[in-house]
Amino acid sequence: MPFCRECGSNVDSAMKFCPNCGSPQDAQKGTQSATLGMQDSVISGDVNIVQNSLGMTKEEEIENLAKVMIDKLSRGDMKSARKCWDQAKMVDILLTEKTFNKKYSKEIVNGYLSIAESALDDFSKLFYTDPPYWDLGFQARVRMAPEDVVIPLENSTAFGASEKSFKYNIIYARLHLYRSWFTGGSCATTWELGECNKQYEKYLKEAKKSVRPPEMKKLESLEKEHSKLQERKRQHEHEDSMAFLFMIGCFIFAFIVIASM
Repeated sequence: MPFCRECGSNVDSAMKFCPNCGSPQDAQKGTQSATLGMQDSVISGDVNIVQNSLGMTKEEEIENLAKVMIDKLSRGDMKSARKCWDQAKMVDILLTEKTFNKKYSKEIVNGYLSIAESALDDFSKLFYTDPPYWDLGFQARVRMAPEDVVIPLENSTAFGASEKSFKYNIIYARLHLYRSWFTGGSCATTWELGECNKQYEKYLKEAKKSVRPPEMKKLESLEKEHSKLQERKRQHEHEDSMAFLFMIGCFIFAFIVIASM
C-alpha cells in the first residue's frame, strides 16, 4: 500500500488527500517513492534509512545498510559506517553478522585497510619533509598519527581475519618503521627504537607469509625504504653529534678567551 510522503501514514491508492495530515497525494509518485527510496539512500550515503516503512524485508534492509557502510568507508567516514552496522544489528543480529561478516566481509575489511593506508601516508609526510621537531603542534601530530592508523586496522579485524592478510601486516610494518624515526625522545615520544624494530620485523615476517606475486613490489619497496631510513637516521645522528661537539668546542674556546683576559 502506498504511504504519505509527508507523515508516512498508509494511504489508499485512490485517495487524493492523506486522511491523517491532509496532504495532497499522487499515487504514481507515491508508488515510485516506495520503490526507489532505499536506492536513493544508498546512492547519497544517507545512513538515516527509514526501517521497514518501504516494505522491505529484513534481508534487503540489512544488505542495503552493508552497501551504505562500504560507501561510507570509501569516503573515509568510519563514524557513519559504524552507525550502519549498529542500525543493522537493531534489525536482526544474526542476519547482520551473516551479511556484514561473510557476504560483504572482503569489501568492508578493504575499506578499513584503505583508511589505515591513507593515514599512514599522512604519517610518512611528517618526516619526509623538513620536520620542525621543536614545534609543539608538530610534536602532537607525530604522537597522534599512529592512532589514526591503528583504529581502522583493528576495526577491520571485526569483519574478517584481516590480521592474516598481506595488506594488514605490511601497513603495521610500515607504521613501526615510521615510528622508529621519532624514537629517543624526539617529538616528546616514549617510543623505543629496539621495540619499534622488533615490531617491524614481526609484521614484515607475517606479511611475507601471505604475499602474492602482484604484491612483491610493495614488499621490496618497504625493505628499500627501511634501508634508506636507517641510513638517513645514522646521518641525522652523526649531524647531531657534530653539532654537539661544535657547541662544546665553542664553549671551551670562549672559556679560554675569558680566562686569559
